[in-house]
Amino acid sequence: MTRKAPSPRVSRPGTMETRIEEVGQDLSRALANVLGALPGTPHRPGSLARWLGVNIVLTSRLLKATQQSDPLAIVHTMPGPEPLRRILRSAERKKVDPALLREAREAVERFERLIGVDAGDRSALDAIISGWLPDAREKVELIAKQSVFRGMSQLLGTACELEHYTYLHYPSAEHAGRADQAFISVTRGLRRVRPGLTMKYDTIHTTTPLLTVTGQPAEGIHGLLLEEFCSKPLPQLELERFGDRMQYTLSGDEVGPLSAVHLAHATYMPGRKELYRAPGEPPRKVTFGLGTANPTRILIFDVLVHQDIYPGQDPSLHLYRAMPYGAASPNDPSRDVDRLDLVQSIQPLGLGIAKFRAAENPGHLDMLRYVCEQRGWDGDALRGYRCRIENRSTARRSSWRSISPRRRVETLRPAERRLTSGPRDTPSDGQKARENFVSFDSARR
Repeated sequence: MTRKAPSPRVSRPGTMETRIEEVGQDLSRALANVLGALPGTPHRPGSLARWLGVNIVLTSRLLKATQQSDPLAIVHTMPGPEPLRRILRSAERKKVDPALLREAREAVERFERLIGVDAGDRSALDAIISGWLPDAREKVELIAKQSVFRGMSQLLGTACELEHYTYLHYPSAEHAGRADQAFISVTRGLRRVRPGLTMKYDTIHTTTPLLTVTGQPAEGIHGLLLEEFCSKPLPQLELERFGDRMQYTLSGDEVGPLSAVHLAHATYMPGRKELYRAPGEPPRKVTFGLGTANPTRILIFDVLVHQDIYPGQDPSLHLYRAMPYGAASPNDPSRDVDRLDLVQSIQPLGLGIAKFRAAENPGHLDMLRYVCEQRGWDGDALRGYRCRIENRSTARRSSWRSISPRRRVETLRPAERRLTSGPRDTPSDGQKARENFVSFDSARR
C-alpha cells in the first residue's frame, strides 16, 4: 500500500497543535524510511511481524499510523515510544542503514517528550488531539468513560449492566390541551461490586399519588413493579421514609455477577404536561428528564410521543455538569457554560412500537405493548427517539420543544431519579453530577 505524504495543516507557530503536527510528520517520514529499507514492500502486518520478530498488533498499528495523511492522526494512532524502539532494534539486527535508524530514534525521542512533557501522559495527549481530530473523539471518550465506570463502580460498590428508561407521551382524553405520560424503568444486572455496602435502587420524591399503568393508586414502588419482567424470585426492596421522600434499597448482602438482579416498574401520570404555550409567550424547551444513582454499563433513554404531538420536530440533546450549582435546564442560558461537549446523539426510531426494539432489553416491546393496552393507546401512532450511552456513571436528562401560542408549555424540572409525579419533583443523587436533556421547540397551533 502506498503511503500518503502527511498533509500540511493550518495552525499557529509554537502552539501545542503545531508541536504535535511536527512530531507526527517527523515520525511518519523517519519510520516510513526504515520500513522502506526492509524487504517485502508493500508490507503486511503478518509478514512484517514475522520478519521483525514482534507482535502482529504492533506492526498493524505502525503500518496504520504511517499510512495516515494527517499529522495529528499519525500521532494518535502511533504505537508508544517503547514499542517503536523494539521495532527499531529489530530493524537494526536486519542491517538497516544506521543513518535511517538514527533519524527514527530521534523522532521517537521527540515523541516521548511530547507525551511526557507537553501533554503529561499518553491519555492526556489523545484527549488533546481529539479536540482537533473528530475521528479520535469517540474512541477517546469511550476509553475515558470505561475508566470512570470501573472507578465509580469500585468506589460506590454497586454497578448494573443496563438501565433503560422510556417516556410515553400521549394526548389526554380527559385533560384538554394536555398530554398523559407513562414512564417505564428497567434495571438489568444490578449487583454489589464489593460486600458490606447498602445498594440503592431508587428514590421517589412526589407530592401527588403514584398510579400504576392501569390508573390504580400504588403505595410506593412495590405496587409499580412489573413482576413478569423482574428476576425470579422477586428481589426484595427495603423502604425508608424521609418526609415526602421514599428511598428504596436492595435487601441481602450477596456480591458479584451471580447475585445480579433485574427490576422493572412503570407509572402513569394523567395530564402530566401542557401541550401549548400562552399567546405571545416566547418558545420554550419542554423536557423529559431522568437521573441514575448507580454506575451503568449501558444506558438507553427512549422518548416516545404521539405523532400529533410536536409535529415536524426532532428533539435535541443537552448534557450538563450539574455540580455545584444543582439542576440545569435548557431554558436557563446562565447554565450554557455547564454544557458538556460529548459525542452523544439522538437516534430517530421511526413510527410504531415494532421499531422500538432494544437488543439489551429483550422484554422491551412486550412492556410497551402492555402499557399501551392498559391505557388504550395506539402504539403504532407513537414515534420514537433514543439516546444510547455506554459506560455511564452519572445522570443525564432529556427535553423536547414544541410550538403553540394558546397555552404555556410547562417545563419539567429536574426529575427524581426514575419516578416523576407532581409539580415539586427534585433531582436525584445521580443527577447532582450530570444531567441529560432531549428538547423540542415550543410551537403554535
